[in-house]
Formats: sequence, structure tokens, C-alpha cells
Amino acid sequence: MYYSIFKEVIRLRYVKNVFLTYRLFHVGKYFSAFITPLLILSKISANSISYSRYIIGWASVISVAFATIDELLIPVLLFILCWLFDFVDGDIARINKKSNFYGRYLDGTIDIHIDSFIFLSFGIMLHNSGVNINWLIFGAIACILTVMANLNIDRYSAFRRWIKEENNIDIGTHELPYLIKLLSTIYLDAYIIIMILTAISSDIFYAKIFIMIGIAWNTLFYMYYLILGMRNTRGIEDKPKHDGSGNLR
Repeated sequence: MYYSIFKEVIRLRYVKNVFLTYRLFHVGKYFSAFITPLLILSKISANSISYSRYIIGWASVISVAFATIDELLIPVLLFILCWLFDFVDGDIARINKKSNFYGRYLDGTIDIHIDSFIFLSFGIMLHNSGVNINWLIFGAIACILTVMANLNIDRYSAFRRWIKEENNIDIGTHELPYLIKLLSTIYLDAYIIIMILTAISSDIFYAKIFIMIGIAWNTLFYMYYLILGMRNTRGIEDKPKHDGSGNLR
């Protein structure tokens, strides 16, 4: 039973274009393949894992904020654990054939919260370690940009659906083009690797690089969907939502 679930997780995690998949994806895939069968056989639900990793994620975020540069090992290990279990909750849902939008919403919300505030925590940690206050500001900027970038893609996706329903016009996919998708894979690897390097080396340099790659990537991510949304919705008529009587149509 264990081995059959293991093989199914590997099958579900198969990616055709490996070149555009970040390499640490495979670490998460095999972690899930080993852990998911045990959790399924123990009757642990996907949502229970999501709730647990949300707690672990916030424990990491808060711990980083109150640590100094030479106290990051345990907080970063907590973040890695949260990241690894991000693979597990979805695999449990798919294996049990209980995948639903509640789980997807929960999973996406957790990712945005933790992935955003970890930058702010690193900024606070640098400030607590005696570094110039500018890095606290940079951490806050990276946090806000991460939230805004994810908001843009969600709004674009929503407007694409609404325009298609009301005007029967498809304004185009929100899938990233090849070059930006490639940069995304590099960022996702660097995000985890540089965090680990910071914890192992206790070197402020890596903590600064971590914040700067967050600013760089999320600025690009934010601007791409902002421009895409403005370009693709221009000139499309929006039907009134009410007729003047106060009643929504």
C-alpha cells in the first residue's frame, strides 16, 4: 500500500518540461513521495497539513524577526519544513480524490502570507543585528511587493473570467512567457538556497542578497501583470452593475 501511494505521488508530480521547473522542486517531490503515504495511512487530511504548515510558517517568520544573524538556523529550518509540506497537502488531496477550491484557497493564502512576511522578518533581523535601518525598509518593500505582485495576478485572472462571461472576449492567458518563467525558476531556487546559506554562514551579506532578490523578482512580477492587465482590458466595455434603482443586476 505504501509503495503504490509513493509511485502515484511521483506520477502526479511528473513535469514534462523539466528545464522550466526549479530544481528544488524535485527535493519537495521526493519528500512528499516518502511522507504522503504515511500520512494517508494515518488518516491525516490535507487541510490538517495546511493548518499545521501555516502555524510552522508563522513560527518561522516570527522567530527570524526576533533572532540575530547567528541565530537563524532553527527559524530557517522551520521555514524549510513549511515549504516542504507545501508539496504534501496537495498530494494528499489528489491521492484521496478530495481536491477542492477550499484547499487551493487555503494553500495559496498561506503561501502569500509566509512568503511575503519572511522578507520583513529578515529586514527586522538585520536591524536587530546592528545593520543600517535601510535594510529594514528594504525588507518592508520586498514584503509589500510580494503581496502586490500576487494581487495583480489574481485580479488579472478574475477580470479575464468576467470579461469572458459578459463580453465573450478572452483577453489572454495569465501564464508567464518563456523568459519570465525561466527567471521564476531561478528565483524559486535562489529564494531557498540563499536563505539556507544565510543560516549556515551567519553572514549578513547573504541576508541582504535574500531581500534584494525578493525586491528584484517581485518588482518584475508586479510590473508584468500590471502592464498585461492595463493593455488587455483597454477598450473593453463594462456593463453597468445596476440600473439606477439600487438593485444589482
